[in-house]
Parts: sequence; structure tokens; C-alpha cells
Amino acid sequence: MKFQTSFFSTVLLFVVLNVNVKAQSLIIEYRDIRNVSDRVYVDTGFVATLSYRDRKSCYSHQKLKKGEVYKRITPPSKEEIREMTSKNNGQIVLKTKPYEDSIGQFIYKNFAIDSLKARLFYTKSPSLRGDPKIHDEPLPKIDWKIEKEQKKIGNFMCQKATTRFRGRNYTAWFAPEIPISAGPWKLHGLSGLILEAYDDTKEIQFLFESIQYPAEVGEIEPKYENMGEKITFKDYKFYYCTKEGRQELLDNNTKLIQGLMTNRTNTNMQIQIAKHNSEELEFEK
Repeated sequence: MKFQTSFFSTVLLFVVLNVNVKAQSLIIEYRDIRNVSDRVYVDTGFVATLSYRDRKSCYSHQKLKKGEVYKRITPPSKEEIREMTSKNNGQIVLKTKPYEDSIGQFIYKNFAIDSLKARLFYTKSPSLRGDPKIHDEPLPKIDWKIEKEQKKIGNFMCQKATTRFRGRNYTAWFAPEIPISAGPWKLHGLSGLILEAYDDTKEIQFLFESIQYPAEVGEIEPKYENMGEKITFKDYKFYYCTKEGRQELLDNNTKLIQGLMTNRTNTNMQIQIAKHNSEELEFEK
């Protein structure tokens, strides 16, 4: 009888622990919309997935679907360049978009050690296609103000919170009944899961699509072998988030375009970025 009591106690403890772990795991999908001003197309959004387990989260998007071909953006041909210049009064208008792969872009956070790792597509080489780059940065501290307003999103009553984060004013709606301090992209730090967030210009929006909570979630942390070039946080801030950095990349691309053009009258062609916006405009000291 003593053995049976011990055995059933062990089984019960295992079940309780397993249920608790599952209750702290979830998968949520958002409609991710980015319309920063240096893009020449309107981004209607794509589905992004946030997985959470054991105080770790991974926000991923732009993965290739099963059976799709690995996509790259190639430089325009000479004929395409001539057609573009004739249609735009001698100006070249390029619609470029990062290629995708089976890994996709992601923001991985480890809340236990306050770390963040990002994989993004952009280029530091004279090419018109984006290349995957990985950088580490400290997990940002976000100072939220809890507001009185509430609204229902899905089946959850959410509370409003506001903040200024890296140059933008954000509104977030979080669900206190899901006591997980996580959210889309780099947003987090509230006493519940962020189901919706957007900045005051609506250039950046994360809109709720669906949720599995609790959920069976596998390994969260991505494997980093052959995922792309490792760069510093400093390089990320310059090349991805500043006008000067983007201009430097554009200058490299311009040199490539010049090499493709024939019978050009201006051998010192320059293309200037008139205005540049990115998701992150300022950084904490």
C-alpha cells in the first residue's frame, strides 16, 4: 500500500507538472503589416507566428511553404532598365523585396537571460537581393503605461497599454488572463500576452489572427548553422535603421546597375534616398 501511494503520487505530480508546462505554452498568429515610407509598394501584411515555451519565444514570418521554390531577386536586365527609364522620365524605380527561405525571418527572445537574436533579410553587398543577416542585442526594456480602456479580441478581454519604443508611439492590447509577458516582434513586458499592437502612424501593425492556448510547443530556439552572416548590433542599427546606412547600400546597388547599362550619358549616376523610415528610428543609450 505504501508503494502504491508513492507510485500514484509520483504519477499525479508528473501530470500536474505536465499540465502546468503546457499551460505556459502557446502559438499565436498575427497579421504583420509594415508600411515604412522607403518602400515603393503597399504592404497588406503577412501571417506571422509567435511560439512561446519555458520563458522563450520565437516570432517568425516569410517562410517558404512546402513545395515552393527558393526565391531570389535578381538584378534587372538591360532591356528592363531601358524600359524603366523611358517610363519614368529617366529615373529608375525599383520594386525590391527580400527573398524568402524555409527558415524565414525571426525574432528569438530568451527572457531568462534577457537576450534577443534577430534574423533579417537585407544586403551589405552590391546586389539587389536581400541576404540573411543575424545579430544579437540585449532584450529591450519597454516602459509601458497601463490605460483604463478595454476591448475584446477573440475570446479574451484585453487591456490597453501605451509606450514610446525606439522612436515610435505604440498602443498594445494585452490579455491578463494569459499571464505570459510576450508579444509580436520586439514588443513584450506586459502582465499578459499582447494580442494586438500598432504605432500611431499605423505604418506598423500586429493584428490578432488566431491562437492555440494552451498548446503543444516543441523546441523554441532556432538552430543557427548556415543561417546567414553574423553582424554586430552596431552594423544592424546603421545599415538597416538609418538613412545614411541605407544610402551606402543603395550606392553599392547603383554601381551594379551602372555596370549593366549601355550607352549611358551620365557615367556618374547617383540615386539619392529622399526620405527614410524604418521600424526602429531611435535606440536607447
